[in-house]
Amino acid sequence: MSPSSDLLLDKTERIDQLKRRAEAVLAQAGHNPELPLDAVSGLQAVKLLEELRIYQVELELQNEELTAAQLDAEIARKRYEYLFTQLPLAALVVDANGAIDNCNFGAQALLGPAKQFDRTDNRLLSKLSRDDRTRVHVVLRDVTPGHAEVLQGIELTVGEAKTASFDAHLIGLSIDYKLDRRILVLLVDRSAEAARREDQQFYSQLLNSSDAFI
Repeated sequence: MSPSSDLLLDKTERIDQLKRRAEAVLAQAGHNPELPLDAVSGLQAVKLLEELRIYQVELELQNEELTAAQLDAEIARKRYEYLFTQLPLAALVVDANGAIDNCNFGAQALLGPAKQFDRTDNRLLSKLSRDDRTRVHVVLRDVTPGHAEVLQGIELTVGEAKTASFDAHLIGLSIDYKLDRRILVLLVDRSAEAARREDQQFYSQLLNSSDAFI
């Protein structure tokens, strides 16, 4: 249960308690119709009124705290959105099935524009091989809020029949981000490293072949 839910429950319980006490005071006065309310339960009424005043102050303070918390949350959201859009990496927010909920400019450039009339944005999954889609689905299923998993060497189709190698960092977002689970995906381009390894393998093979002719 969230703190806001606890706070609402606490307020409800306090209101019910004060209501029961007020009803008890009135009921006691009703049992003595010959005496006015002030004579029967004057002290109780004063005490109840004082508690109501204290509770009013508490509500005002809690309202101020709630307003401040909402302001902090809005500032944090705007800061997150700014960092998200300005990241030098391709970044996406996806649901538990891999459908894209949001992406920054880097991811937009990598995956291309979304299809206008598609209700589900599956650009990320459509760029992956079958094996890599399976790997991604397993992590999306298992990653929890606040934890991260790394998938190394996934192959993403970029351009026509051209693939690039990426490390995918999948980070579970807070459950408060949306009603359903959301995962932040950061794509780190490893194509240059992969090309360098291929060059090294090629030259190693070339040198080994040259030794055979000497």
